[in-house]
Amino acid sequence: MNFFATFLLNVFSALFQWLSKYVSRKFALYGIAITALLSATTIFYVLIKGLVALIVYRFDNQTFQMFYYALWPSNANGCITACLAADVAGFLYRWKRDLIRMACWNY
Repeated sequence: MNFFATFLLNVFSALFQWLSKYVSRKFALYGIAITALLSATTIFYVLIKGLVALIVYRFDNQTFQMFYYALWPSNANGCITACLAADVAGFLYRWKRDLIRMACWNY
């Protein structure tokens, strides 16, 4: 009986060890993917803001600035942020949907 209990303990501990390694690796990869996506989105947003600030700073002609502010609304920052947030949310939704499809079709 002692041998059987030791055998079961070894089998379940090996199974738990393999499962925890598999799950932690998956979570790490998903975390890296989400971090990379959010970092790229943030860099893109900062780049757009920097380019707009450079245009306004570089051209100090009053006529140009009048046309610029007529074309660039005061809520443009909020609109750009909302568009990028919707894009990230759509990506995460499609990604989770595809993961669920793959999980359901494998069984």
